[in-house]
Amino acid sequence: MVKGPKKWWLVTVMLLTIVLSLGSNHFAWFNRLMFDYFPLYNKFRAPSMMMVLVQVSAGLLGILGVEQLLNNIKNKELNLKHLTYAAGAAVGLVFILTYSGTLLNDFESTPKYDEKTGQIAYDSDTRYAQYILNQQGRQPDAQAVASVKEQLVDNRIQEMKKDGNKSLFFIIAVLLVLWLVYKQKMQTQYALLCLGLLVTLDLWTVGKRYLDDNKFEKPKAREATYLPYQADLAIQQDKSYYRVLDLTENTLSSNRCAFFHNSIGGYSAAKIRRFQDVWDWYLIEQLGQGKVQNNAILDMLNMKYFIYPNQAEQNGQPMSGISSSALGNAWILRDIKVVANADSAIIALGTLDTKTSGVVEKDQADLISTSIAVDSNASVVLTSYHPEKLEYTYNSATESNVAFSEIYYAQGWHAYLDNQEVDYFRLNYIIRGLKVPAGKHTITFKYEPATYALGTMLSATFGSLIYVLLAITIFFGIKNEFFNQKKEV
Repeated sequence: MVKGPKKWWLVTVMLLTIVLSLGSNHFAWFNRLMFDYFPLYNKFRAPSMMMVLVQVSAGLLGILGVEQLLNNIKNKELNLKHLTYAAGAAVGLVFILTYSGTLLNDFESTPKYDEKTGQIAYDSDTRYAQYILNQQGRQPDAQAVASVKEQLVDNRIQEMKKDGNKSLFFIIAVLLVLWLVYKQKMQTQYALLCLGLLVTLDLWTVGKRYLDDNKFEKPKAREATYLPYQADLAIQQDKSYYRVLDLTENTLSSNRCAFFHNSIGGYSAAKIRRFQDVWDWYLIEQLGQGKVQNNAILDMLNMKYFIYPNQAEQNGQPMSGISSSALGNAWILRDIKVVANADSAIIALGTLDTKTSGVVEKDQADLISTSIAVDSNASVVLTSYHPEKLEYTYNSATESNVAFSEIYYAQGWHAYLDNQEVDYFRLNYIIRGLKVPAGKHTITFKYEPATYALGTMLSATFGSLIYVLLAITIFFGIKNEFFNQKKEV
């Protein structure tokens, strides 16, 4: 029904997107080619996200098809033939998908296998079933896990039927509107209005799944997202800047601690790889052994307090502890060792006395101070804190290497010494270091990513342009449909 290049580039986009969304599961060679050589393609968190292009392209193709139908009403036999084929295929496909049950899909997660042993290494349904059973206080044995997984499959089938029935309703409603136009029982402009209302209703019902009335809460309601432990309230009495480690939950998956404190850990979809490396290499094992205090890495991260389960009392409130060895927000190092690369740096971190020593990778060795003199009265103090701006005062009779308990991220953070921008270096694999000359100085770190500023400007410019063009299109569309005095022949 839709002819010309518009149809083919939309179909090409849909096919290409489907292939790319399969990731490494199918057409792995093509996806690897795109990942290695296509600019920015490797920035996608999950290639399946690109399926949104199929939705947009299919919608555009449908709009073009409706346009062709309404612009060629005179050729009723040809249009009715095409419409019958398209409608029959759509209704048939949706009906089969809705009521086929597990015939075409088992509605289970796909396990990931260990390449060496061939055993299942991870299965999201199994993991979720175990989580549910633990939450209910039940033993997650094989039979109980299988029962929960069966319930998951049944729930997914029911949700599939709900969406399928809704899709059938909208397909039949659109066909009814087009049939009324062909029978000249409805004018074209009112048909377009009805189609617009149907599209809006469909999008509205889907959108309500993700953002319903319960999501609009007053600030006071949001404050009750998490209830504080007594340990949280006790720690909050300390008004200085420090970090807290919460051992009552999964440190890298829970944001409970971050709701009350500056937290070590917490969930982020854009987690920094080097922090994850340190966690995997050292902290998982050390925390598993109970090595929380006098831990050189946690001291480097300025962990002053930690919260841990109360094992002395059943269902007792978690307890808090204090680490007297935390190194604070910044400190002056006595010596720095230069290593060959990042691998050598993370290995050296395991035996490093982070209070007095540091390790720097060779490519940044020219940024460190080589002075061996140390001023025993030197000081560096955090005087102002904001998530995007940190200010310190420094006083020393000698040039020094200063360590900062902040993650190194050169793509956005800039260092200033007495308001003059200077280069800083990556220290101890993940934190920041700066060479500071003798004397009294003000050190400032600002988060000023150039890409964010450029992206904001481009987004505002082209976003405004899109809205202007959309307004113009709607204006002339309404004018032509409702105010044009020419009658259709």
